[in-house]
Amino acid sequence: MKFRNYQRTEATGFGKLLENKWYVDELYDKIIVNPLHQFGGFLKSVIEKSVIDGLVNGVGKAVTYGSRQLRLLQSGQAGSYVLLMVLGMLLVFVVQFFLRK
Repeated sequence: MKFRNYQRTEATGFGKLLENKWYVDELYDKIIVNPLHQFGGFLKSVIEKSVIDGLVNGVGKAVTYGSRQLRLLQSGQAGSYVLLMVLGMLLVFVVQFFLRK
């Protein structure tokens, strides 16, 4: 029953410094955590919104545009498909002939 009426007193001086663990947590928050939170917010608002989202949306628009243009080539006539295949093979042979060492 020795500590029944114990009254805790506020530490002062070096005791307060030890009680607050040398203020390492507060220093860590100020030096490391807060700047990293700000840097992360910058990356989210500037880099992700404009660069990454713009790149992803641009790829989607390019695929849509390309598919619309390629749809015009598909007429359903087998003769035109054969002609395009022969012209493509001829182009490959001509390029290889001029680029061969």
